[in-house]
Amino acid sequence: MTTPNPSRIVRHDARPEGWVPPQGDDHMQQISDHIERHVGPIAMVFHELVSDHVHVDVHHVAPTAERPWHTLITSGMSDLPMQAPEGMEECRHAELLIELPADWPLNQADWRDERNYWPIRWLKMLARMPHEYRTWLWYGHTIPNGGETPEPFADDTRLCGMMLTFPYSLPVEFFRLTVKDGQTIHFWSLWPLHREEMDYKVKNGAEALEERFTKWNVGPVVDRARPNVCRRWLGLF
Repeated sequence: MTTPNPSRIVRHDARPEGWVPPQGDDHMQQISDHIERHVGPIAMVFHELVSDHVHVDVHHVAPTAERPWHTLITSGMSDLPMQAPEGMEECRHAELLIELPADWPLNQADWRDERNYWPIRWLKMLARMPHEYRTWLWYGHTIPNGGETPEPFADDTRLCGMMLTFPYSLPVEFFRLTVKDGQTIHFWSLWPLHREEMDYKVKNGAEALEERFTKWNVGPVVDRARPNVCRRWLGLF
């Protein structure tokens, strides 16, 4: 197997086609069982009413004493294969997750405010993106919010891009699921980034950026106001 490029940054300027009805296999029950086996009981599933390419639902695991934060995990992204490079055919199916603080508003009425909704928006958007643009997502890929000058996700944060990485807070057994048809689904955690962190990752690789997260004690749970671990690298302080 060839090694994925950990420094790839994904940009797509225009959608190549219009609405496409969902198609492909439905792995929702197997994914649900996998979540409950390794993460915890599913408290709620946010079902999608109108779907494009794939039907993306979001499974919510509520905070517990052991994991005092919300975990949101997609199902549906893996219903269709991504366009993985030659030699990486076993990497064509994936789902995504994001971890939010226990006090993050998760009532759908609260989601009318983009300051509350952007993590859910990005889960669903990235779950659909490989199928809309005939591409793939893998470890270390970063996706900016916007073009050459990424914009913050909301007006209360400077975070402006996402990186895919391993779901380090979960058991390693959760990282992959082989479903009944023999396909392997990979689960990736979304980590929001500052612009300088995206630049650093492109130059030095995802593992180097993760080392900085470890040094600064930055974990997977989203923190709107967390420090930028790469400002010193750029001589900004």
